[in-house]
Amino acid sequence: MRYRNARGKRSVTAALGTKQPYGLCLCLSHLTRGFPLCKRSPTTLIVDDQISILSGLISGIDWNALDVTAIRTADSARIAREILTNESVDILLCDIEMPGENGLSLLRWARNNHMDFVCVFLTSHADFLYAKEALQLGCFDYILQPARYDEIQTTIAKAIARVREHDTQKKLKQYGSLMQNHSASLFQNLFLD
Repeated sequence: MRYRNARGKRSVTAALGTKQPYGLCLCLSHLTRGFPLCKRSPTTLIVDDQISILSGLISGIDWNALDVTAIRTADSARIAREILTNESVDILLCDIEMPGENGLSLLRWARNNHMDFVCVFLTSHADFLYAKEALQLGCFDYILQPARYDEIQTTIAKAIARVREHDTQKKLKQYGSLMQNHSASLFQNLFLD
């Protein structure tokens, strides 16, 4: 079977059934239909044992401006583990010192369980060892309290950009695999006389 475009020329786009005569760049868009690179609203989990901090972060940050529509809260690492186990979370905004289990232990547990999210620690503890361990665990940022809401919002905006960049990279890897899996059908008759 030979694939030809509207002008009768052999082309990859004709092989795929697309009408545009633009070659390989359209092949990718045709193959990836249903896998759009879109800006989705990230889910954010805020963990702090002080209810006043939780409510302050919820009311003090302009979540609409950040395009965040899903916010979860936990007042302990135990509750945060339940949420992380049952829901997909993109950004973790977490205190370090909490009764029972600290935020570093929570992040270590999440990383050991292959949970992939951007973590920002928001804490009043300026201990170098905490900061060092947070960086070793892949923490995105470490904000010392007291911090202004606009500073926290700017950091969250950067975390969202990282989440979207990571999503785009995952999608592009999927597209690459898709192209690789369909390369034989794409090119089998392209260069035949």
